[in-house]
Amino acid sequence: MYIGIKLLIALVILVATLQGGLPPLLIRINEKTQRLLFYGESFSGGIFLGAGLIHLLPEAQSYLNHSMSSYPLAFAIAAFTILILYIIEEGAYKLISPATDGSWMAYLLIIVLSIHSFVEGTALGIEVTLPSLLIIFVAIISHKSAEALALGVKLRNGKINHMVTIKAMCIFSLITPLGIFLGAELIHVLHQTAGYLAIGIFDAIAAGTFIYIAAFHSSSSHVHENNHTAPVFLKVLAFALGLILMAMVAFWI
Repeated sequence: MYIGIKLLIALVILVATLQGGLPPLLIRINEKTQRLLFYGESFSGGIFLGAGLIHLLPEAQSYLNHSMSSYPLAFAIAAFTILILYIIEEGAYKLISPATDGSWMAYLLIIVLSIHSFVEGTALGIEVTLPSLLIIFVAIISHKSAEALALGVKLRNGKINHMVTIKAMCIFSLITPLGIFLGAELIHVLHQTAGYLAIGIFDAIAAGTFIYIAAFHSSSSHVHENNHTAPVFLKVLAFALGLILMAMVAFWI
């Protein structure tokens, strides 16, 4: 459903990712840009928290109630999603951090962000209602350019061949659109009951992913180690504005 809108959204996300990710590979990034990126990530953290808790989790539980009992399965799935992402990310960093070659950390960041991006895209692609589609799109687009910019900075500082970094960024920019296409195709091959179940599960996984990003990557991400002097009030304000925005969007649509 809404195939045309999903195609347009995939194109917008693709362009936003390239727009954010390619400049740091091609031009000089200054301190002002890094600081704006930091506040932008705090703002997107509020967006993710609001989308996950206010919209996606209740909707996921509603879909799962069509197929199962009143057990809060959506919340359980979201909780275990957070746990799995935490284990994957922390485990990978513990394994790779002793390496002296900075390129390993850059490659690891690509993998972690790609997992997040693919889940986000699939959750968007599988949606069958316009409000849910718009909610997830707002959550994704609010951080995609900033996320790609942060990745581009890390790749540039990772002592990786210049052409390799550009190719890696182009591939990364395709991950979310690929997830959207997969989700859109998946919903077509499922009958109604299975469709409700699939939407509920992916919404719950997306909610867990969004909450994980908000909790672990919104204000103190490893890609912003030079911004610890940023005023705490402005970071909190940016986060709060993102959360309030999502609360208002969920109310209006």
